[in-house]
Amino acid sequence: MTKILKSPPPYVRPWHAVHDWAREALEPGDVEEFVDPWGNKRVAGWRAKVVRDLRDPEEALERATPIENGFPIPMGPLMTVGGRRRVVIRAHTWVWEGGYPYDPEWITLGQGLTAASAVAHAHRWWRSYSGLVARGLESKRLYVTAWEIVFWTANPTADYV
Repeated sequence: MTKILKSPPPYVRPWHAVHDWAREALEPGDVEEFVDPWGNKRVAGWRAKVVRDLRDPEEALERATPIENGFPIPMGPLMTVGGRRRVVIRAHTWVWEGGYPYDPEWITLGQGLTAASAVAHAHRWWRSYSGLVARGLESKRLYVTAWEIVFWTANPTADYV
């Protein structure tokens, strides 16, 4: 007879807390699970796309939003709830010049050893960039087509996420 657990065991609760927060933080967008391109099973996360094709400039032109218009990710769990893990918050951006997008790339907005510290770092970046845009001092106008939260354990010898 298989025993069904009603809640995760204590040692994986922090992982579940960060996993659930990352998914909920990116909703109501088109959220999909992040798959590490190098096949590292310790890496997990979620991606919310504003567009269907991240490499399509015409779709970016139609649907991308200026990054200074808002930072949608709410505060993440503190270490007491989410444990110690590497958390990276990225945005897929296009540079806008002359009314047309070019140079798509993922940029890192925030990172930290907890979800809360990564979000705080990303908020500082966003406030700084928004201030530069408001004063007309930004070097590049960035438009977002996707948001991503990726995380993994801070212990490199662990074989779990």
